[in-house]
Amino acid sequence: MLKRTHEAAEHDNWFREQVKQGLNEADDPNTVWVSHKLAKQEMQCQREALQARVAGKVK
Repeated sequence: MLKRTHEAAEHDNWFREQVKQGLNEADDPNTVWVSHKLAKQEMQCQREALQARVAGKVK
């Protein structure tokens, strides 16, 4: 039980740090934003490449 409590606390600390880092990055004026349309296009290309790999067409 103590181990699970410790692991939960570690995860909570990690998660909070990730949120803090994300907020700092979002507030940074030098952050480069990607449009939703471009993100969807890039994900589609990645998905197609992965499907081709799974099908054995590309190594």
